[in-house]
Amino acid sequence: MGDGDILRNDRFSPAPKVLVADRDPLFARIVGSRLEKLGYSVHGEDSGAAALEWFRVEDVRIVILDFDILDMGGLELVRAIRAIQRPHYTYILFYSSRTDKEALTEALAAGADDFMNKPFNGLELRLRLDLARRLLDMDDELYHGGGTDKATGVINRRALEQILPKILALSKRADFAGTMLFVRLQNLKEVFQRHGYETAHRLMVETANLLTKCHRGSDLMAKSAEDEFCILLNTTTEEMCIHLVERLLDQAARIEIDLPVRDGEPVQRLSPRLSFESLAFPPQDDADAAYILDHAPRTPLVCPAKVA
Repeated sequence: MGDGDILRNDRFSPAPKVLVADRDPLFARIVGSRLEKLGYSVHGEDSGAAALEWFRVEDVRIVILDFDILDMGGLELVRAIRAIQRPHYTYILFYSSRTDKEALTEALAAGADDFMNKPFNGLELRLRLDLARRLLDMDDELYHGGGTDKATGVINRRALEQILPKILALSKRADFAGTMLFVRLQNLKEVFQRHGYETAHRLMVETANLLTKCHRGSDLMAKSAEDEFCILLNTTTEEMCIHLVERLLDQAARIEIDLPVRDGEPVQRLSPRLSFESLAFPPQDDADAAYILDHAPRTPLVCPAKVA
């Protein structure tokens, strides 16, 4: 049985991204090699500043680091990581040659979750990562199963699929109609690829805040996909949605998110780029919620004033 078989564990969700921060390149390569056999995507840095920069732009779930890293100490890096607000939890593991009790106390006090002693032990690392992934899986279950999208504070996709059939059944019994307005954040993927996770996250949050302010309290809003929101507009025809679309486009143009720049570079900003589609409800057939959200024909909505 090889190292890959010893370390591999398929009981969990897909392996998360791992950041290894250690000024010893040999240790970083050994850890990275073992983790890659597990299927992890691993990135190594020898300086705290570079590690923190990479953490800002990537959706990292596990960080492995030592006290002794360039630019800033490991404790400072942990505090900086914890200061960054993210919807998902990041598991931090210290892996150090320090064996004194103060090392463990300092690491945990700074915000670390676990502590291991060097030299490298593949089996022990596997067991620690098993624990980390159990905790991360539970965090994800709360994220997706609690009914609310942590990043934006609105109803999540799973809850929407549970609520939607009840709303559609009620609309049929009460004989009232409405419109499902789908708002897609068109530049989310581009922003993530060019500017990283943190900027894309801010763009999503600002868009959610805008939509929350602009729809009525009696309407239901949910995050229906990674780059999309769905608003159930009661007693609203598809033609009436144009007025809401005009207001949303006007307000979105006023949102300005600062982009990360290097010292001396001019400040650059971006705004949400939105597109809109509508779907009348209740639908004529008895399609399930997943089909309605993903496959039912939608009508693109274009604001006449915005057409060149």
